[in-house]
Amino acid sequence: MGDDHPIIRIDHAPTDADLEQVKAGLRAFDAAAVGPDDRRPLALVLRDGGGAVRGGLIGDTLRGWLYVDKLWIAAELRGLGWGSQLLDHAEREAVARGCRAAHLETSTHQAPAFYAGRGYREVGRIPALWAGADRIYLAKELVPSDGA
Repeated sequence: MGDDHPIIRIDHAPTDADLEQVKAGLRAFDAAAVGPDDRRPLALVLRDGGGAVRGGLIGDTLRGWLYVDKLWIAAELRGLGWGSQLLDHAEREAVARGCRAAHLETSTHQAPAFYAGRGYREVGRIPALWAGADRIYLAKELVPSDGA
């Protein structure tokens, strides 16, 4: 078949260009099926008086959804409402960006009860994914602050 026959190989050091080509191909495929990629990063950082990072939320918004990728609060600040405040801020910003819902992943060793208390519902689970901890997928409808 010559040089035009595709082959699969494990690439232990892919170039940035190679990785970007795969991502661009998938973005183009998705855009044709579900609309343009309007992804915008979202980051909120909780700092103490000296400027040290004590927590934060990292995610993005895309096609009407907020995705919360990471939410962390320093151990000594947990249980004081900082996680709720970060999530509230992120959800308000997502609504301002036109999002109608949010989704995230957590594990049984992390904070599923926290998210359930914030209105997130389980939409999927992988049992015993990591060292016996279940991976839990959660989602929530977002409501604009004016109730509209």
